[in-house]
Amino acid sequence: MLECGDTVEEQDIEAAVKELIAQNSSLFMQQIESLSSYQMNFLRAI
Repeated sequence: MLECGDTVEEQDIEAAVKELIAQNSSLFMQQIESLSSYQMNFLRAI
């Protein structure tokens, strides 16, 4: 855990992004289950 005044390194950001993805992947999967293929392709394009 970073303390106030610590320097944020690229590896800290990468670890935080991976943790966010891990924490929210089941919610994401739940949200996209009902999307059509057109909607999924649109999201991929973005």
